[in-house]
Amino acid sequence: MAERVGGIAGLFTIGTMATALVAAEASIQEVGRGENHETLLVPVEILAELKLSVFHLVNAPIISQNTPMDPLEAKNRIWHYILDTEGNLWHEGSLFEDPALLKFFMRKMERLPDGRFKVLCQGETCYIEPQDTPYVILSLDRKEGQIELVFPGDYRETLDPATLWVGKDNVLYCKVRGGAYDARFSRKPFWEITHWVEQDPIDKKFYLRLGDHRFKIGGLD
Repeated sequence: MAERVGGIAGLFTIGTMATALVAAEASIQEVGRGENHETLLVPVEILAELKLSVFHLVNAPIISQNTPMDPLEAKNRIWHYILDTEGNLWHEGSLFEDPALLKFFMRKMERLPDGRFKVLCQGETCYIEPQDTPYVILSLDRKEGQIELVFPGDYRETLDPATLWVGKDNVLYCKVRGGAYDARFSRKPFWEITHWVEQDPIDKKFYLRLGDHRFKIGGLD
């Protein structure tokens, strides 16, 4: 069994961060969400970073049996995560289910020049390895002539219907974050959106109908 961060320094650092974590959660509960979610954007992201930092400290292996890693030197460590085709985030076989952490990853993901994806948290680099796309749509929320895409952690974006296309194995995709990233529809939202798709009787093409407008779905020619 791998050894973990130990010693008085390790316990002090983890204990301090855990205390800050509890205090942050309590303050958010006191504020309440209300109608304006943007007012809680900063504290929720701080909470997510604290949670992720505690997780990394707890799971950081020591350098040797007699030389525990200094928790303050845990910064600049590299962590690897896998995002599967159903939108589940994994780290060394463990599933990440904390909504705040998942939303933090969705908001902060960046594409590197070499094509890899990363999230920077408290000076630590977290590489995300998607099995297909870096974003996976879990459900849809249709309202007022538009469709809201729901991602892990309840991260949300409005669908740009002009970017829809069907790829390999009949998987539906679209662009997100201003067209910078590909997103894959998981099975549930795929079947949901088919209720609003129609085939033109003349050109035989498929279109997404939103109010008085319709948008051609690419990849079906």
